[in-house]
Amino acid sequence: MKQFVRNFAGLKLVMDLVPNHSSDQHMWFLKSVAKEDPFTDYYVWAPAKGYEDGKPIPPNNWVSNTLGENR
Repeated sequence: MKQFVRNFAGLKLVMDLVPNHSSDQHMWFLKSVAKEDPFTDYYVWAPAKGYEDGKPIPPNNWVSNTLGENR
């Protein structure tokens, strides 16, 4: 362990961990969207606050900011 600490003493690590995350292409997500049991309980679905120009208004003001590809 001392060798590890000595070699990496100046290293800083930033880790982005997203627990309970799955892709929008994952089978569980797709089945939940299609309202297939038991997958409907795998995600929390909230109704839109309303509609603006035919598009749903998100149920909250949370934004997604990622450095990767956004869809």
